[in-house]
Amino acid sequence: MLFITGLALTIGFVLLRWINVYGDLKPWTAQSSPLFTFLDFLACEKYPPSVSYLLMTMGPAFLLLALLDRPQIPGWLTPAKVFGRVPFLFYVLHLPLLHAMAVIWSTWKYGEAPWLFTNPPGAVWPRDFQFDLLLTYSGWVVAVLILYPVCRWFADYKASHKNWWLSYL
Repeated sequence: MLFITGLALTIGFVLLRWINVYGDLKPWTAQSSPLFTFLDFLACEKYPPSVSYLLMTMGPAFLLLALLDRPQIPGWLTPAKVFGRVPFLFYVLHLPLLHAMAVIWSTWKYGEAPWLFTNPPGAVWPRDFQFDLLLTYSGWVVAVLILYPVCRWFADYKASHKNWWLSYL
C-alpha cells in the first residue's frame, strides 16, 4: 500500500509539474542546459507548501518507507531505530540544541550573538552571517551524535516502563 501510494504521488508530481499550469506558484522554464532545466523543474515552493512540493516530498518518502519497513533492517541502520522509537523527543530536543550550537558558533565568529535572541524585525544580523553546506551538515552530525545517548536512554526507559504518557514522547 505504501509503495503504490508513493508511486502514485511521485507520478502525480511529474504529471502535474509537466503540464506547468497548476500545482506551484512558480512555473518551471527551460534553462541554458538540461541539468538546470531539470533543477528548475524540481524547484517547488516550500513556504507556503505547494501541491507540487507536497507530492514531490511525500511520494519518495512513502517509497522509501515501503522499502525500509521490513522486520529485519540492515545492521548499519540499527542505530536509526533509536530515533524511530522516540521521534518527538528528538524533535523537541534538537531545536534548542541547534540554537545553542548557532549561538556558540556566532559568539566564536563575531564575539557576540544578540541577533539570535530577538525576533527578525528587531534583529541586526551581520552581513556575512551564513552557514555553508559543510557547516550545516557538520552541525547536523554533531546534533545527532549528542542526542543519540539521550534518545537511546529514553527509548530503553519507554521499553521498560509502560506509563500511558510515554507513548506521546
